[in-house]
Amino acid sequence: MRERSEEFRQGWRIVVSAACGVGVGLTGAPIFSLGAFLVPLSQSFGWTRAQVSVASVFLVAGTIVTAPFVGRAADRFGVRRIGLLSLLGLALASLAMTLVRGNLHTFYAGLVVLSLAGCGTTPTIWTRGVATWFDDRRGLALGLTLVGTGIAAIVMPPFVGGLISRYGWRAGYYGLAAVTALAIVPVFLFFFEAGRDGRGGARAGAVHAGFTTGEALRTRQFWQLGIANLVVTAAISAVIVNLVAMLGDAGMARSTALLVAGLLGVAVVVGRLSMGFFIDRLHAPYVAAVFLLLPCVGSVILAVAPQSLILACIAAFAVGLAGGSEIDLLAYLTSRYFGLKSYGEIYGWQFLMFEIGVGSGPVLAGWSYDVHGSYRSALEIVAVAFAAGAITIGALGRSPGFEGRPLSVTAA
Repeated sequence: MRERSEEFRQGWRIVVSAACGVGVGLTGAPIFSLGAFLVPLSQSFGWTRAQVSVASVFLVAGTIVTAPFVGRAADRFGVRRIGLLSLLGLALASLAMTLVRGNLHTFYAGLVVLSLAGCGTTPTIWTRGVATWFDDRRGLALGLTLVGTGIAAIVMPPFVGGLISRYGWRAGYYGLAAVTALAIVPVFLFFFEAGRDGRGGARAGAVHAGFTTGEALRTRQFWQLGIANLVVTAAISAVIVNLVAMLGDAGMARSTALLVAGLLGVAVVVGRLSMGFFIDRLHAPYVAAVFLLLPCVGSVILAVAPQSLILACIAAFAVGLAGGSEIDLLAYLTSRYFGLKSYGEIYGWQFLMFEIGVGSGPVLAGWSYDVHGSYRSALEIVAVAFAAGAITIGALGRSPGFEGRPLSVTAA
């Protein structure tokens, strides 16, 4: 117990600063606020919902291209300098988005620049820094770190939506730039990696344990985790980005729909913390399967009765739980099944598949809406995707037990 307390005594500043970074990074504020731009941009420029929804593809394009290389750079040079430079770039790129003047291709190009500038703000960076400081309570530490995205999901839709309603859609990007710039301060002061710059020397050996990237690529678990990750993430992002529009189509007032969307963030926080608590104690793939089956019910509710406020809240919470468990689960399983030796690059490849899911889910949902005139068909497919992902992750099997960790902790 004392060793576990010591981990948090030494590493809590790392967790807090990493949570700030991941909250404003590409998988946080920009993606969770995208839904607030959907209708205003459509109305301002006459773009279809599918055209605006495809923004999610361009928003993750830079990270899809660069994820493995960013991970390799993190393994080699450390995560601190990459995170700081990328936060600055992301803030400046958010300001540049206000220069869009109605040309759809310019809008898409701006999002690509945004994703390239922020490619070092993804969980690849923040989770590696945190994982080097924690072992016995790594699941909880990663969950607390990635609560940053949950806070972003709670705060950013009403914050950005309020700015847009009062001052226009450009004000939303000014707001994103401001919060990103603010996050640079705690990252600069507190975000360090164990085993570098003379910090956390006791953890240096653990940082070098594990598979190389080539060895990981030859395992069944790598591909099993990656495919499940892609399918589940596509389902989650399809709902998150289109939720406000779904509820609005059902007759719900936009202000109410934005508040319901904010429940996603509450559920993400609950999912992060509860997932972290349980995977430190139980077989992580089984825990994941339970969490990923819950949003099947939420998807069905949104397909059948989106007009009910109570049911919509339940559905949003269920989907948010999956969103809360997915990315920290991916970080945890990557570190346990493949170790920390090449964590950045291995996680980078896994994160590439995660980003493909993030980008493709909203586009397919928007396309389904344009073809069928509703989101019901898309939601039915989403429910199946959640079930398939749960089964696939649940069948991962035993982890190798790197860093001297007993197999009984993560084995069935």
